Amino acid sequence: MRNRLKLFAMPALMLALSACGEPNQVDEPANEPGVGEYTEEAAADAGEIAEDVGEAVAKSAENTTNAIGEAIQKEIDDINALGMTARNILDVEVRTRKGEVAARVDDLLFTRAGEPALAVLSEGGIFGVGDDLVLVTVQRFIMTEDELGDVSIVMTLTDEELEALGDGISYLPADFSVGGEVDTSLLSARKILDAAIYNPEGEKVADMYDFILGREWNIDSAILSDGGLADIGDRLVRIDWSAISMAADNASFETTPTTPDFDTLPRFEYGQLLER
Repeated sequence: MRNRLKLFAMPALMLALSACGEPNQVDEPANEPGVGEYTEEAAADAGEIAEDVGEAVAKSAENTTNAIGEAIQKEIDDINALGMTARNILDVEVRTRKGEVAARVDDLLFTRAGEPALAVLSEGGIFGVGDDLVLVTVQRFIMTEDELGDVSIVMTLTDEELEALGDGISYLPADFSVGGEVDTSLLSARKILDAAIYNPEGEKVADMYDFILGREWNIDSAILSDGGLADIGDRLVRIDWSAISMAADNASFETTPTTPDFDTLPRFEYGQLLER
């Protein structure tokens, strides 16, 4: 009887095991995307991301290109400038008698007649941020020019005076100051550059591109651009400083009866200043 039960139980057990199959196997749903579809969606998302990144990179490159273009244009202007000219003197290092860099020329101030008044110096080094600005009379400088048209400036101040400059003391000449304050009618070299030139009818005829200093730092002549704001290819001409006058707005210039016709003037080139 016991053997019969064993024979009967064995087929039932085998049938049960067959029905269970592999316990860890799971049938894949019929509608689930395959591996290929997942890859296609991922590629599409990656393409959209790459497109967005590409647009951002292109915009950044455009901004960088514009900034570089402006910087290159300024470098071209500075390289072209030679001799005792405003563009060639601004930002030049000022050294002590010992040859140490003390400051740089941040600006030059003149009277309306073109006479030198003050030099604005920055003590923070070349193009420093947060520089301390001090005023020094131009009589405290020795300015020389070499055969290549490069300008060197030596400050004749003593060590004590240099230390005082660091404390914010400004050296003001009596002729150009009132109660210790700088005369506001003085002309800034940086503001003079690129100032518009108008004729008596109020028509713009040129721009102030640069100006040339004489032996005593006085403005000797003006270099004008009659083709716009001194862009590449503009025609430069040179005229006497007395041939133009400062307008009432203190920000532009006007031609005078003695102003020559710009079209009749020869083209100016900086190399002319090196001809001895």
